[in-house]
Amino acid sequence: MKRTLLLLFLCAPLLFAQDPDPVPRTEGTLRVIAFGDSITGDRPGIAYRHHYIKWSDVLQAMLEVQLGEGKAEVLNMGFAGDRTFAAGDRPGAVNRVDSNILAQQPDIAVILIGGNNMGTRNRDREELLEQTRDDLTKIVRQVKEAGINVLLLQYTEPKAEDMSQVWTHLNEVNPIIASVAETEGVPTLELAPSFAAAEERLPLHALLNATDGVHLQPYGELVVARAVATKLNDLGWIDDNPFKKNEY
Repeated sequence: MKRTLLLLFLCAPLLFAQDPDPVPRTEGTLRVIAFGDSITGDRPGIAYRHHYIKWSDVLQAMLEVQLGEGKAEVLNMGFAGDRTFAAGDRPGAVNRVDSNILAQQPDIAVILIGGNNMGTRNRDREELLEQTRDDLTKIVRQVKEAGINVLLLQYTEPKAEDMSQVWTHLNEVNPIIASVAETEGVPTLELAPSFAAAEERLPLHALLNATDGVHLQPYGELVVARAVATKLNDLGWIDDNPFKKNEY
């Protein structure tokens, strides 16, 4: 019995890291992938809506209002704690592109990844930034080559009333994200201005976790969903033709 429990314990990370099966497409339905770390979701393919909803789910509802019920779907491919590269039991975003994005055949991929890179211990900061750039470039190129529209998100400012435990490293990769977007010819969206505007109306703890200052509270989920929906419309990617591919 003890041996069985030990085996299950050792294998648990592998069980959580299994690639999700491709979700069948519905003809005439716009498909968006939300790809990232814990800001986006917990584990790809793991049900969660019976407990909570994420910004990707709010985004789907917004797009359905625009396109019609059942005419838009947003698949959540967030992996908590993931970096762009593999570390521990986290697979690394570069290793998830095939199963989490390409195999799902989306029209649009909204990507927010790289912040956890800067929390890696015993690694030189400049080396981490360079690897982040290389990995993000590889991800964007893979997705673009598949004919999928790419939107790169930038992290909002890590912030809390008590800054002592805030993950201030998370948005250090924003300049890298912006640079990769410009070099690869894809649009990017800064989330910080949307949160700054929301903070004028709402207390900070209603938007971001009061301890780490980065994970989204319910109002924070709404802020991200609204910002992404607005950007996708501004880009002309959401209209009556869900399979439209625009030049950026």
